Amino acid sequence: MRSKKNRKKIKKFRIFLLFLSIVIVIFLIVFFFSPKEKDKLLQLGYTKEEKNIILNKVGEENIDSILKYGYNKNIILLMKEKAFQKEHLKQYIEALSLFQLPIKDIIFIVNSENYNKRYPYDSYLVSVMKSDYYIPSYLDRYIKYYQNNKNIKSEELITRVNSNLDYPFYTDSQKTDLSKGYLMIVNKYYHLDRDYVPQNLVTISSEYGRAGQQVEEKTYKQYIKMYQDAKKEGIHLYIISPYRSYARQNNLYQNYVARDGKQEADTYSARPGFSEHQTGLALDILSPTSTMDNFITTKEYHWLLKNAYKYGFILRYPKGKEYITGYMFESWHYRYVGEEVSTYIQKHQITYEEYYAYFVKEKQNKK
Repeated sequence: MRSKKNRKKIKKFRIFLLFLSIVIVIFLIVFFFSPKEKDKLLQLGYTKEEKNIILNKVGEENIDSILKYGYNKNIILLMKEKAFQKEHLKQYIEALSLFQLPIKDIIFIVNSENYNKRYPYDSYLVSVMKSDYYIPSYLDRYIKYYQNNKNIKSEELITRVNSNLDYPFYTDSQKTDLSKGYLMIVNKYYHLDRDYVPQNLVTISSEYGRAGQQVEEKTYKQYIKMYQDAKKEGIHLYIISPYRSYARQNNLYQNYVARDGKQEADTYSARPGFSEHQTGLALDILSPTSTMDNFITTKEYHWLLKNAYKYGFILRYPKGKEYITGYMFESWHYRYVGEEVSTYIQKHQITYEEYYAYFVKEKQNKK
């Protein structure tokens, strides 16, 4: 006969087997009969067609966000867009709940390089982001400027911020990036050191302007080409002021301040270190018989307006752009930037400030 001890062991073993069997049965029921993730989509209200779109676009392993969000037709519309990227699924769904924007714009803002749910995305901000010359790294500045200037159009907002007009003139100025060569910028936000002198200055011949003055060598060569072509058409050009040293500009500026006061002088004269003439790339051009006051009435002025860009020159301070350049309209002041850049500026009628921000400075930041 079996001992009581053995019978107890057998009883315990049978109980264990029964418990184990129950656990296994429960596991199998859960495993085989609980709804799969894809079936949960149907339970939320998605059709079979919509379920297939979701699975094809993001895969079963990436639909937790959809399940948490519940049924929303906009999710399907998102996935039907060509620009949809499955790695941004969570951000798309987040943006849907935060911003009242069309589906295409939701995808646009999320796909942008600096999407941040804390930004006040609305139709205006989207229009800013889609504007020509929009710079992503300036987005905080665009938003801040708009908050203080509610009636400004998006294109004008871009122009102003790209030109640094969200800062007062001559505040927090930076050193000019000399590595940019012919595309360096000098204005009321970028300055040259007092000891900066261009390395390749050449002396102007009396045939082309006031003798004894100097100008950067390539700028001079391009001016001579322009001069000679203009002469064939009966147009006579004459350089009155090319390169100026820091000291020379300082003397001029101080004289103007003494005569007209600082506020007035700043509208037509650069402070020392902030003058393009110190680069050797700027030329004040008149005809031999005209003055700055009447040059706008001459055939030479109108010829330059139409043709200077062909030789790499731009009218640096154009009419109507005073608020951008910081200077009054100067019909005589031309700056050498190279033919490719001058052609673009001529075609699009933008200032060099606008060109530099988008095509020179921003290009550097993306490297």
